[in-house]
Amino acid sequence: MLPAAKSAPIERWFRWYTRRYLRRSFHRVLWCGELPTRPEGPLIICSNHSSWWDMLAAFWIATDLLGWEGYGPMDERQLRRYAILRRIGVFGVDRESLRGGREFLDYATGLLAGTDRALWITAQGELVSTDVRPIRFYSGPAYLAERLLRETGRCAYLSVALDYEFWDEKRPELLIRFGAVRELKAEPGLLRKTILRAMEADLEAEMDALDELRRGRDASQFRQALADRTGGGGVSPVYDLLRSVSARIRREHAPREHGAVHTPPRWGPASARRRRAVGGK
Repeated sequence: MLPAAKSAPIERWFRWYTRRYLRRSFHRVLWCGELPTRPEGPLIICSNHSSWWDMLAAFWIATDLLGWEGYGPMDERQLRRYAILRRIGVFGVDRESLRGGREFLDYATGLLAGTDRALWITAQGELVSTDVRPIRFYSGPAYLAERLLRETGRCAYLSVALDYEFWDEKRPELLIRFGAVRELKAEPGLLRKTILRAMEADLEAEMDALDELRRGRDASQFRQALADRTGGGGVSPVYDLLRSVSARIRREHAPREHGAVHTPPRWGPASARRRRAVGGK
């Protein structure tokens, strides 16, 4: 396996780079749920894996939004292609042998035991659409939790749901929902399968709640963490500049965002839904 080789200067640079990259790529980064409080002792963070963006989103959430020291596993062959990620806490796992599984457990236990570190795992093990149900994990997170409980007497896990959606602007929204931190206790008869099913059920519940909010398209249900400095809207820089100059000459306001101008219809299904919402017919 390839161990992580963290470098504080590179981690600071990568945090700045990721924040800038997210601002340039998304209209907004929005989150909901309760911002988790860091528990004492080792923490396993389980998130869904539906997009190339998940690793960068996880790194930014852990380091910038939450301010936690984090690590994460990655396929060893992929990590050899992107070796710089070792400098921010990513370690490589051989997924093609049983020895790789044992090495993962040994290394991850050594990283977490006796510390307040967090290990971020895309626990589905492969890219899976957010629509797929039921949520199923590979067994690594449950094996790790069981071992941490056996060796240290404590372990907690947290579910984080991620989704990506185009709403009103040309750039998508990055949507995040935090679950509650679940403390596990070393109890007689606590089965690894029980831990695994609890982890799966928690993440599925958070993904279902986030999906409902995503379909509702109501940004007021979220809190904004990042936004593109230009507003992320508009058609093109040249056209938007001409429109802005023209509006200034007329002493008018020219918002860039498409969703900033909205005319509610007086007829049709949308109008009927609005009347029903206020108690009309």
